[in-house]
Amino acid sequence: MRDKTNHSQILTLFGIIHLICATYRRGRAGKVIAPLEKSLGIECGASPAALELVGQQMASAGASQRRAKEAIEARSRAKIGHEKIRTIVKSLASSMEEHRQDCQLQQLQS
Repeated sequence: MRDKTNHSQILTLFGIIHLICATYRRGRAGKVIAPLEKSLGIECGASPAALELVGQQMASAGASQRRAKEAIEARSRAKIGHEKIRTIVKSLASSMEEHRQDCQLQQLQS
């Protein structure tokens, strides 16, 4: 077991929180995991609800990163950067990729 790590930029709907958790590594070259983050559903430094908020804001018609950032900051009172938004959107897009073709087909058939 490694020392506890401080992930000071966890975005939530209530703002930024500080999460201190233990990380584990299997062997010297193994992947590092943080069981607490995994059980809380934290990805890209954001809670599941914050991930959804970012995704909704970026999916809004005519949304730019600036508009999405302003809306997220107004909702959560958390200042986040454009890089964090891009990281979250990239993660959301890759997690939804397997459903993209089916959704596009349904839209065409409607």
